[in-house]
Amino acid sequence: MADGPRLLEVATSLREWGSIERYVVWLAEGLRSRGWQASLVAAPGTPVASRATVPVVERRLRGRNDWLAYPAFRRLFRAARPDLVHVHFSPDFLVPALAASAEGCRVVATRHLALPYARRKALALCRRIDRWIGVSEAVRRSLVESGFPEDRVHTVLSGVPALEPTVSRAEARRRLGISDSDCAVGFFGRLVEEKGLVHAIRAARPGAPWTLHAFGDGPLRRRLEAEAQGRPVVLHGRTEAVADAVLAVDAVVIPSVWEEAFPFSALEAMSLGKPIVASRVGGIPEAVDDARTGLLVPKASPEALGEALDALARDPERRSEMGAAALTRYREGFTLEAMIGRYDSLFGSWVGRA
Repeated sequence: MADGPRLLEVATSLREWGSIERYVVWLAEGLRSRGWQASLVAAPGTPVASRATVPVVERRLRGRNDWLAYPAFRRLFRAARPDLVHVHFSPDFLVPALAASAEGCRVVATRHLALPYARRKALALCRRIDRWIGVSEAVRRSLVESGFPEDRVHTVLSGVPALEPTVSRAEARRRLGISDSDCAVGFFGRLVEEKGLVHAIRAARPGAPWTLHAFGDGPLRRRLEAEAQGRPVVLHGRTEAVADAVLAVDAVVIPSVWEEAFPFSALEAMSLGKPIVASRVGGIPEAVDDARTGLLVPKASPEALGEALDALARDPERRSEMGAAALTRYREGFTLEAMIGRYDSLFGSWVGRA
């Protein structure tokens, strides 16, 4: 049973089951296993509230500036007396953060975006939030450039559990219609503008030595289906069998056009030993070691993507070497246990934990 410092992870506004939601639950559970009295504050009926194995306090926020909820949050923090309140970037993290600060709690915020704040907003947040954490160096730099004091901004590189396929690679490929001779390149993510899938589709010219297999759904699906006509591209839609799909492909492409903070898709691909071709944006270069575990290219460049993927498709030995290096890199620094350890050390130094 946890008997260490009291930690409240605030996830009130996280209502889906995406990357940030999983991150917060993994973190609370991981720190509790290391002796923290970690609990979650979550909205009732959400996946976060129902899937977490740590104690959950249910509170609801009805929007970005739900000040009617402010007194309830103050009562919660006054009763819980946490040693640390940890909020996460989302549209409405501000109300619980200000309530915790008003009750004299030590408040830390993790930002999951590599986009700057307006300087005026950064200065206002500094008065209420004690410390800031970026999930990559790219996020930390954006916070410092926004005006946050450098000595109050830290980096905790993300980690994820290794993917666990349910079938053999041969069976996974058979189910997806991938032949033994085909070089399959996988895309995993939402079909939205910032993920840049259109550039990977355009890179997949007729006659390319590889086929693009895209897994995900989103508002751009119809437009992307039109772009894919006549090209070696298969849009599979959303899949629950992500691990099996990653196992089936020979490489993973991350063609993002915005400043990705630290995409889980890269770390998950690495956990199954897949080489990655990705845009050189945000925190991606901190995960993908160019020319060793994958290839980095300029964003929004179908030509550069095509050249990199052609090179890997034509060189199975190089793909194998890069995949092995990616798996080693994952195991050495990007496991979930490694991330939990980094948080445990940092948080422990703030609350005087030996």
